[in-house]
Amino acid sequence: MKVAKECCKNGILQSIINRMNMYKEPLFPLEIKFFDVKLIFIITALCPEIRKPLADDEYTVRYLIDILGNIVMKSYGDHHGKTATLNNEVVELASEILKALFNLTLRIQSSESELTKYTDLVSILRKCLLASVDAKDKRVTLHNNVINLLTNIPNPCYKALIPPIDADKTEDQLEYKSHDVAALSQILELLKTKMLNDGSVSDQHEILSPITTVLYKGACADRIIRKYLRSEILPPLKDVHSRPEEGSTLRNCLCRLLTTPMTQLRDIIAELLFVLCKKSVRRMIKYTGYGNAAGLFAQRGLLGGREDDGAADFSSDSEDSETEEYAEHKHMINPVLGCYEPPHADAMAEMSDEQKEFEAMKLVQLMDDLMKSGTIKPCRVGKDGKPEPIEHVLQLQESIKGQTNWRQDNCDSD
Repeated sequence: MKVAKECCKNGILQSIINRMNMYKEPLFPLEIKFFDVKLIFIITALCPEIRKPLADDEYTVRYLIDILGNIVMKSYGDHHGKTATLNNEVVELASEILKALFNLTLRIQSSESELTKYTDLVSILRKCLLASVDAKDKRVTLHNNVINLLTNIPNPCYKALIPPIDADKTEDQLEYKSHDVAALSQILELLKTKMLNDGSVSDQHEILSPITTVLYKGACADRIIRKYLRSEILPPLKDVHSRPEEGSTLRNCLCRLLTTPMTQLRDIIAELLFVLCKKSVRRMIKYTGYGNAAGLFAQRGLLGGREDDGAADFSSDSEDSETEEYAEHKHMINPVLGCYEPPHADAMAEMSDEQKEFEAMKLVQLMDDLMKSGTIKPCRVGKDGKPEPIEHVLQLQESIKGQTNWRQDNCDSD
């Protein structure tokens, strides 16, 4: 820490930045570039107060972006858009540049010149995602650093991830609505890998938050990005007999995390799925089940069934053609579970009215005892669509009829 502060004061840091202007010389040693960028990363990590001055000057960030662009484009060479291969030394330098840029972009000003600069950066990051890397561990490190940096980038710049398809389309391009979405496909593959790797619950936030944040920002930034992500994460429903959280698809994995105790991760995943559903409460229930989405609805005041105000920001055209499987079983789908629920016998069918009343009063008494002991705190849906604590268990009766009617109105809706 002390050494880092001294580097800021005695001119070492400024000298390193000035030397970066010489990196364009073809014979400039790669080792010195790596050493310089590594020092910038360490100093900006240990001295937060130096980040803003460096980010605000007209050279530091621009130099780093240019260096990254030069080494990546040099690796592409004469491939004419085809996938290039980055050797280990280039990947190590690129990773240090990405880490230094991450520290310097934590607070970006969204001026027109800044957006232009960071749009250029996103174009380079896209090439980093698509390039081949000799060593698998280096590739994972590079991709993780790209994802981390993308979390800082303003939403409008994300469009550079999906450039228009070239006239002479190559095999490395993945076309979707006349745009190359190969980089998005790579990000989704990375998400699948992270999802399927077993890890502790406490590690979920660190592992998954950056990449889900990037997907959320991209979905908010551009209509084509959102529609492509929706087609991959929430395709038309065919498996209506399994719960949304059961299985190994991206939808299944994300729905499982809607109930994780890691609240920050849970919230960003809920927001991602909600945007992919065009902020439609009915669609969110259809794809995730009301039980999984209840946390999001409670935060947004949507428990009463009203639509989110943000739904008006999306076009009204339908992107969700109903499958034959869904249409066939729609009337038997339990909206709370989010799947088909087979008919089952009524447990109270053979009870007399007196028995039903006795069991109901016993349940009321048990709930009242739990409330008085502080074990549970029942709520009902308030006028603002958010949970509202009740004073007595009998107050639940007042809202049961309204909620039952709302469920009947929505069980047949998309």
